[in-house]
Amino acid sequence: MNSRRVAGGFLTMAAIAGVALCLAPYVRAPERLAPMTANQVFNRARTALQHDAFSETLSYRNRLWPSSLTASGLGNLFVPNADVQTIALFQAGERHWRFEEINRTNNLVGVVARAGQRLIAYDSTSGNRMVERLKGALGRFCTVWQIPSELAWQGDWTATSAAGRFAGEPAYQVTLRPIETNTLWGRVTYWFSARNFLPLALSITDSHAQIVLSLRIDTFKLGVPAGAVVPPTAGRRIAPTAELQLLRASGRETLRDSVAFPARLGPLARRSERQALGRAVAVYGAGPGEVVALATNAEALGHHRALDVLHPLEPSGRFWGATDGLLSVVTFRHGGREIVLMGSRSPRQLARWAQNAWQ
Repeated sequence: MNSRRVAGGFLTMAAIAGVALCLAPYVRAPERLAPMTANQVFNRARTALQHDAFSETLSYRNRLWPSSLTASGLGNLFVPNADVQTIALFQAGERHWRFEEINRTNNLVGVVARAGQRLIAYDSTSGNRMVERLKGALGRFCTVWQIPSELAWQGDWTATSAAGRFAGEPAYQVTLRPIETNTLWGRVTYWFSARNFLPLALSITDSHAQIVLSLRIDTFKLGVPAGAVVPPTAGRRIAPTAELQLLRASGRETLRDSVAFPARLGPLARRSERQALGRAVAVYGAGPGEVVALATNAEALGHHRALDVLHPLEPSGRFWGATDGLLSVVTFRHGGREIVLMGSRSPRQLARWAQNAWQ
């Protein structure tokens, strides 16, 4: 699902391993597979996802998001939470798909669908339905299976590809590793069918080689049943939010004057800064190790009762943070504003850097 970056799109950003595949191939791929580079495999996979219609069920494991965060509740990122174990995906094209989230007790807990330039998410627990217009680059990145482009990974990641077998079927495996080792990222590994280049599985590990997100196909069928990609219409429609749930407490008050971000955050140089949506944003570093800084007129997020995922990082209580194993968030007050840092670093490291940068 969407491993999406927090700043600019994805990441984001992700995820998978666990590997038992039940596939009924229509045409058996040759036993000897021609060697292919990572980019060649990725390019074939992107083409297949753009043009092939298919239905599949996937086993899903997520150590990142707690059960309290739902698909429609985390800044519009459709990454199912830890309570979801099965995903049913119906894709009629890159811009027409629907996936259903099924929990441990086999109940449908959420639906996310794309219909052209609209993204619709429904959460059965809250009864909320969110509809968002996909504008500009966001529309290009808003797909279920995220296959990185050459520009997205080269320079910051190394890639290896190998021809082999996945659960008894001929397949290609591509593994990405971050060049910078001082982050929380481990490996991102994809498996692709050798017969049609559709993804079979994906796994993400942290820097300790622990799997934090895994996805594998259990059943697969070419084609989509009639009506299977229809967006959800049930529920109470709510307004979309463009940031992480952590910033929902920020209110609607915009910054009244400019924000001066420090030139450096620890060893990272400030690469860009801008004002958007009434908030000031700066990016430090690049690639998997980049850190995004956000300044807002929010109340102190660390003391907001809805944000119990945050914990104090030092005795004074100035810095609050949380991590899911790959992404960390640290928040603190400075000059009457709430500063939020997001990146693939440990919360304590981000807090140390912030304490020196915002003295």
